[in-house]
Amino acid sequence: MNEIKLLDFDTRLFGFKVAMFMGKRLGGESSKRLIKECKDRGIRCCFAELDINDFVTLNMSAKDGFVISDIRMTFEKDLCNYRLRDNKGLKGYVIDKVIMNRDLPYLEALSGELSLTSRFEFDNNFPAGMAGRLYKTWMRNSIDKKTAGGMFIAREIKTRNPAGVITYKRYADYGKIVLFVVGQKHRRKGLGFRLLNRVSLCFKEAGIGKIRVVTESKNIPAQRLYEKNGFLTHSVSAFFHLWIK
Repeated sequence: MNEIKLLDFDTRLFGFKVAMFMGKRLGGESSKRLIKECKDRGIRCCFAELDINDFVTLNMSAKDGFVISDIRMTFEKDLCNYRLRDNKGLKGYVIDKVIMNRDLPYLEALSGELSLTSRFEFDNNFPAGMAGRLYKTWMRNSIDKKTAGGMFIAREIKTRNPAGVITYKRYADYGKIVLFVVGQKHRRKGLGFRLLNRVSLCFKEAGIGKIRVVTESKNIPAQRLYEKNGFLTHSVSAFFHLWIK
């Protein structure tokens, strides 16, 4: 079976083998082959993004121990007619692209807040604190441009400390928001609006016609923010975790 891909990054981070099932549907035989291959290869956890509209797939996944961990919602915005809108009520903050060494603890703390709604935090089979560690690593990789191509930081003018951050990556026909979070105490002040504006303008100026972002179904505030800023639902998918005993 060649539909299981070992995830090197996750494996190194978690300390046990983690893989991804690359298919979208499961049948009786394919599910059994998947489980057998995981056992043969010493894989402890297998992720799967399955077709939630296929009854056979959902039936087999439940029967064979797949546990739903997240409903992922992808939002998309058309940038063809996009015009930069300013938030005149924004005070006490500035948007910056320059990252200083002293920013890292603040950025890691912001990524820790973001991890609280993740599927890794939701699934208690992962060791406590592992979700936060994962998101901190993603943040560092974004800063180093390993998982993102650029980022904008919202700073407090008085302290110069980061209050929000958005990282992004360019693909062939669309731009994608990788990490996006505004610190709890800095919300409802227009920072999310301003950061989304800056990234949207950045992609439009680069000739990119669409921008996408993925969030969890339980993250209602994020969904409302995207919809308020012109994003529409592009797709909905279900993420499952299979723990091999």
